[in-house]
Amino acid sequence: MALYVGLDVHMQTCHATVMNERGEIVKEGKFCNERAGFEYFFDGIDDAKVAMKSSYCWQPPYEWLEDTGYEVKLSHPKKMRAIADMKIKTDAKDSEALAQLLMLGWLPTAYVPPKEMRELRDPVRLRTYLVMIRTRFKNKIRAELAKCWIKAHNPFTKRGKNQLREFGIMGINHRLPILEAFDERIAELSW
Repeated sequence: MALYVGLDVHMQTCHATVMNERGEIVKEGKFCNERAGFEYFFDGIDDAKVAMKSSYCWQPPYEWLEDTGYEVKLSHPKKMRAIADMKIKTDAKDSEALAQLLMLGWLPTAYVPPKEMRELRDPVRLRTYLVMIRTRFKNKIRAELAKCWIKAHNPFTKRGKNQLREFGIMGINHRLPILEAFDERIAELSW
């Protein structure tokens, strides 16, 4: 008999509801969001499809379930009106709704890239974030130059940075070492 598991994942705990193909709850429980908790709860549940609520901590449970052989679906957070509109909202109700939507084939899913692509995503996201912050520092330095009516052609080359130091502007002198640290980190993440 096919089993459907709804999994509401939080940072410390998870709540899961296991439902059979008739919609009957076979197992339900709360457990720690760690490998041992998953091993304990999923013991005896061999052939099941799992629906997970998307959250900031979805990836480790998703990968454990995937590696263990379960078919896992990640719900699309913006399309989960069934859960968001419930009058009584608990972790148990959320996991039950996920299991029901999965069983009925109505679960709106989010795209989950293949595992090898997920491993690349973190460094790419970090690099993007660092570039964004570095740009803010560069804009602050340009603002400091504008306050002093200084026009620097290319202030962020090696020669330009040396020239910036010679101006003796405190706001620039405090930001340059930080900017250079960002440059180093971004270079490490660039390939």
